[in-house]
Amino acid sequence: MSGARSTLKLLPSLFTTSTVISRDQFAGRLHLSHITAATTASSIRPFSLSSRQFIQLPTSIKEFRETASEPEQQAKQRPLSDDDYIPWEIQVPVEEIADVEPTQESILADHSLPQDPEQAIAELQAALHASQAKEAAEQQERERQAEAGPPQRRKPDWKAHREALKQKFPEGWQPRKKVSPDTMELIRALHHADPVTYSTPNLSQEFKLSPEAIRRILKSKWTPTEEEAEERRERWEKREARIWAHMAELGLRPKRKDTEPFSDSVRLLEKKKKDDRD
Repeated sequence: MSGARSTLKLLPSLFTTSTVISRDQFAGRLHLSHITAATTASSIRPFSLSSRQFIQLPTSIKEFRETASEPEQQAKQRPLSDDDYIPWEIQVPVEEIADVEPTQESILADHSLPQDPEQAIAELQAALHASQAKEAAEQQERERQAEAGPPQRRKPDWKAHREALKQKFPEGWQPRKKVSPDTMELIRALHHADPVTYSTPNLSQEFKLSPEAIRRILKSKWTPTEEEAEERRERWEKREARIWAHMAELGLRPKRKDTEPFSDSVRLLEKKKKDDRD
């Protein structure tokens, strides 16, 4: 190298350490960052720069500014090889080394080496054990998912409710049913006529009611009055005539004069006449 302040240029392709220099480090004075210096806790080798890292360029540095476009955050550490015997390797940032090389004291002031190697080894072993435990747990989870098979689709609410009812009532579950007064009277009459044949279980199976509902119907002492019984009889007669007229229109029953007023065609015609009068 010639001259007290000869121009130095860093070629990344000739590095022993893969260090990348940004554009700003070429402006003004030469700045270097993240130069790898290998040292140990017991001894530190003198800091030196090999002849492969720097070459003398007689021309200006300006023409090389565009070549260093990668940010310095992307600087990568040199991978260790089999020849490396040093347990600790530290990246030492040097702000300015235009003419002065960094000393051992400046290196230790910025990045101190581990004081207790045994403690550092214990921490590394603990981190290794934690990583192995995490990997084992993930492997167990993958095996469990493989045994379980693909995830099943969520069942609709109505289907889940139905399965729960089947599990709760294996013999069958009968929802609440509104029973007409005539049906309740029929149940009482059948049970009163032949209690053995029309017992509570038989009536429950015949009328699709729960045994508790049959017991309550048989236990009830309520009876309709004469006026209520007459109204109920007339209502059922009209219902029978309406059903007969509807089936006669479909051709399933013969037509009758007493059921013609209850047919759908007559009822619609009367309704239309009433609307016209109104």
